Amino acid sequence: MFSMINNLLYVKKTKTINLSKMPKILCINFLRSILLNISKERSVFYSEADFQHTLGLHLSKDKNCDVRLETPFEIPHFVKKLDKKLKVELDIFLPKEKVGIELKYKTKVGTFEEHGETFKLKQHGAQNLARFDFFDDIRRLQLLKKHKKIEKGYAVFLTNDPLYWEPIKRKNFSSNFSMEDKRVIKPNTNLGWIGNPREGSVTRKRLSPNNPILIENNQQLNWCQYSQIEKSIFKYLIVEIK
Repeated sequence: MFSMINNLLYVKKTKTINLSKMPKILCINFLRSILLNISKERSVFYSEADFQHTLGLHLSKDKNCDVRLETPFEIPHFVKKLDKKLKVELDIFLPKEKVGIELKYKTKVGTFEEHGETFKLKQHGAQNLARFDFFDDIRRLQLLKKHKKIEKGYAVFLTNDPLYWEPIKRKNFSSNFSMEDKRVIKPNTNLGWIGNPREGSVTRKRLSPNNPILIENNQQLNWCQYSQIEKSIFKYLIVEIK
């Protein structure tokens, strides 16, 4: 289904990275290189599951990782007074490296042709909810690291919707969850809804005690172009938890 990948990743036309010299524990630059390599074969995906399986396949081939999909964990809840377990299911887990990866794939509507395949993308919309969910992925990865289930975590967001990487034009109840390019989030920042949105607006699972979300470490949100198919540009964001 996919073409075989050589031992060298072509990061630029004049520069290569030898995979045998890469560190044993997955690093953010290696993950970017994997995505660059995938983009040469796949500009677009049918769904988040398609993206998940493709990334898992390349991690297995390119880095010889054991890859697990949809791996469940139970850890203490971040709200101690609840005295219950929090169930977390990692999209991708590398058990030997103890690396966890959470993925999001959000699209604008469009139909694209590539390699004889037709990709009919959905209009996902609801950007305010997807932003919250991305930062919630970061929180879960922080907790998994705190409880020594992983050593590193990566939250990955891939989209062709510029509303994610552009500034929020009008301040609204979700402005604190902006994912705009180059945003800097300082350590121990609580991100929460502005005002008191109704359950019908954001759903119960995105309200207290799940709101606000604590971001423990300094983060800068740096978007990178993944691909362009026709006039649609796909970009990705990776946040590393280490």
